[in-house]
Formats: sequence, structure tokens, C-alpha cells
Amino acid sequence: MSVVVALGDLSAKLAEYSWCYVLTNGDTRPHLVAARPTLDGDALCVEVGRSTMANAAAHGGAVTLCFPPAGLDGFTLIVDGTLDAGRVTPTHAILHRPVPA
Repeated sequence: MSVVVALGDLSAKLAEYSWCYVLTNGDTRPHLVAARPTLDGDALCVEVGRSTMANAAAHGGAVTLCFPPAGLDGFTLIVDGTLDAGRVTPTHAILHRPVPA
């Protein structure tokens, strides 16, 4: 079960999470790095390397931020967006169901 998070409510929801994985499409497989994003207006600022930036650029800037829950009963926050110069502009966000019992 997934619950849509309105982009206007995203900043409040982000207060519950301290870090995320930044996922991009590589040449043959997904590429992911851990990051501690900061909120700057409507964008999330992330420090990522050359591979992440190159992968995003090759796919129209597309990235996904995956914020794991603190515990097994928590929801994962997944944010799709566009990466440009270390800033992710969110386009869609959901809370994904907890780990099955």
C-alpha cells in the first residue's frame, strides 16, 4: 500500500527523516549513494558525485530519493524529482508500506 504525499506537505514529512539514498539510472544497473538532503525552498539540496550527476543528466535529470524508516513498522518516503546542480525539484512523493510482518 502506498500513500501519496502532496508536494505542499513534503517539507513537514521530511522532518521525520534524516537521510536518504539518491538513485539514478546507470549504464546497465541502478546507481545509489547515501545523502543528507537539506530543504531550500521547494528543492532538496544533495551532495552527490560525478557519476550521480552524469547519470541524472543522461536521463533528463531524473532521480529518486528513498528515505528509509527508522524502524521496521515505519513507512519509506520515496520522492521522485529532477536533479540540477545539486538541487532536486520534487515531482511526486509517496509513503510506501512498512516491511511485512
